[in-house]
Amino acid sequence: AEQMFTNPAKLRAKEDYMKGLSKVTAEDKNYLKNQLIAQAKQYYYERVVLEKKLILLQNTQSLLEYMLKDANIRLTYGKEKLTNIY
Repeated sequence: AEQMFTNPAKLRAKEDYMKGLSKVTAEDKNYLKNQLIAQAKQYYYERVVLEKKLILLQNTQSLLEYMLKDANIRLTYGKEKLTNIY
């Protein structure tokens, strides 16, 4: 027959087991948080670099458009030879 009273050793063992599980769960949570923070930092810096590249490409494009307009004007009015422009 089973006793009506619980065994204190079993209760302590279950308590220790539950405390161990809660520590593991907390560490898993901290690990996941650190992973997400690292990923967010990586994406942020990638975005900053891409935005700077985009600005540089836009500036380069406007400069090239200006050079083409200038070359077309010079060719139209016969002030330059084609080989000197390009």
